[in-house]
Amino acid sequence: MSKTYDDWPHRSPQHRATAAGHRGVVACAHPWAAQAGLDALKAGGNAVDAVVTMAAALAVVEPYSSGAGGGGFMVVHAPGLDRPVALDFVGTTPKAAEPSQYDDASVKDSGIRSAIVPGAVAGWLAALDRFGRMDRSAVLAPAIRFAEQGFPVSRFLHKGIRFVDDTVGRSAKLASVVRPQGRPLLPGALMRQEDLARSLRLIAETGAEGFYKGPIAEEIVRFAQEEGGILVREDFGAYRPTWQACVDVAYNGVEIFCPPPPSRAVEFLLSMKTLEGLDIEAPPFEGRYLHALAETFKRSWFECRAASTFTRDEIAKKLSASHAEEMRTTIDVDQAWQPGESGAGARSEGTTHMVAMDAEGFAAACTQTLGGRGGGRGFGSGLIFGDTGIILNNLMRLLDLDPQSHDPVAPGRSIPIRVSPSLLWREGRVVGAIGTPGAWGILQTTPQLLLNYLQHGFDVQAAIEAPRFRLDDGFGLRMERRFSDDAMAYLAARGHAIELLPEWSSLVGGAHGAVLDDATGCFFAGADPRRDGMALGF
Repeated sequence: MSKTYDDWPHRSPQHRATAAGHRGVVACAHPWAAQAGLDALKAGGNAVDAVVTMAAALAVVEPYSSGAGGGGFMVVHAPGLDRPVALDFVGTTPKAAEPSQYDDASVKDSGIRSAIVPGAVAGWLAALDRFGRMDRSAVLAPAIRFAEQGFPVSRFLHKGIRFVDDTVGRSAKLASVVRPQGRPLLPGALMRQEDLARSLRLIAETGAEGFYKGPIAEEIVRFAQEEGGILVREDFGAYRPTWQACVDVAYNGVEIFCPPPPSRAVEFLLSMKTLEGLDIEAPPFEGRYLHALAETFKRSWFECRAASTFTRDEIAKKLSASHAEEMRTTIDVDQAWQPGESGAGARSEGTTHMVAMDAEGFAAACTQTLGGRGGGRGFGSGLIFGDTGIILNNLMRLLDLDPQSHDPVAPGRSIPIRVSPSLLWREGRVVGAIGTPGAWGILQTTPQLLLNYLQHGFDVQAAIEAPRFRLDDGFGLRMERRFSDDAMAYLAARGHAIELLPEWSSLVGGAHGAVLDDATGCFFAGADPRRDGMALGF
C-alpha cells in the first residue's frame, strides 16, 4: 500500500498529484511531449508508439538535453515476450577516431570532433518497426509541428540557454535558434526550428535511409569536413542499433531489468542487490539510512569501473548473492570510506527520460542524451551541423585518451554510458517503468527512486519527489536541502563531506516513472518537478 501524503518524511506535502489511467499512462520531461505521447495512445498506438512519439517531440522542445543528433537506450516489454529486451541506439565512434585526432581533452569534449554517429533516429524507427503499430509519419507529426510552428520556451530551458550563452554564440546556426535577437529567448517566447522541421519531415517520408544514407548524412558530413571534423559518409551508412538481452537483478521479489554493457546499469543493480540484505535499522532519509546508501554506492562504483566491458559471466558473478554478501561485509556503519580516488561525480548533463505503459501489456522506458559538457552545460557538441537543424552530441567525451583505459578512444566502437532505463517485473508481468537523467549521478539516484517505491511504499510521484543525493567527484555527498539537519549532522560526524544543493535540484536528475497497481488494475505515473516533467493518463 502506498504511503499517504501525511507520511512524508521531509515534512512537506507532495508537490504534484499522481497521474492515473486504466488504459495507459505516459511521463516525460516536457508537457507538450507528454501530451503527444498520450495522444498516440488515444489514437490506438501502444506504449512503444507513445515513447517514440515523446522521444521525437523532446528532440524539439528539450534541445538542451536530447535530440536527433544524440542516442540512448530503451527497455521494452511486449505481449508474447518472456522477458523485456533492450535497444542500444547510442551510436558509434567515427572510423577515424584515434587518440592522435585529439591534441587535448577539450577537442574531444566539445565542438566539431566531439560527435559520434548519432543513433537516435535509427533507434526510434527500430522500436517502431519491431513493436509499434503507428505509421512513422503519425509518430513524428507532433515533433514536426512543434519545430515548424514553435513552442514557448520554459524557464528551465531559458536557464539552460542562458547558462551556455557564451558557447552557443560560437555556433551561428544554434545561436540563430536560441538567441535570434542576439540575446537568449525569454520564458514564453516561441522557439522555432524550421531546418529541424525539414529534416524530421524527410525522416517521416524516407525513414532511416533518408537520415543515414541520404541528404541528412550528406549535409552533416559536408559540414563536419569543412569545419575540421572526422565524420564521413561510411560512418553513417554502417550504423545499426542493436537489440540485446537485458541484465536483471531481483529485489524483494521484484526483478529489475536494465540495458547490458556498454550501459553501466550493472553498477546500480549491484547497489540494489547489496542493499537488499543490509540491515540498516533506520527509517528512510535518516542519517544512518543515508550513510548505508552512500557507502554502498561508493563500493559499487569501484566494483564496476570496467562495467562497460563486462561479459555475461562477469555480470552474473557481480550480481550474485555471495558477492553481495561480500560487499555488505566491507561497509563500516559508523565511518565514511575515503577511497582516495575520484571519478564518480562529474557535473556534465544533457539527458532526458520517458516512460509509457498500456493495458495491452506494452511498456517502455527510454533514456536518450546529447552528452553534456563540463560545468553542466547541455546542447551536446554545441553545434548545429549544416542546414539540418540537428545538434550533434559530444559523446566522444565519455572515452579516454589513455590507451590503457577500460574505455579508450578507438574507431567504430560503442560508447560507455550511464543511462539506466528500467522495467520492473513481478510474477510474469511488467509492473513498472522508471528512470532518470543525471550523468554520473544516475547510478546513485535510480536506486533511491526504486527504494522509495519498492521498500518504503511511496507512490510513484512521491518516490520521485522525495529528496535525493548523489556522489561528487571526490565521493562527498551532494544533498538537496530538504534532508533534515539531524541527518546531515549525522553524516558529517561520520566523515562525509557535504555540498548543499537547492531544495529541488536538477543535479540529482529529472525522473519519470509508471507503475501498475495490482489491486485495481490502474496505472499510476509520476514526473519530476525538478525539470519540466509531466505525467498523464487516460
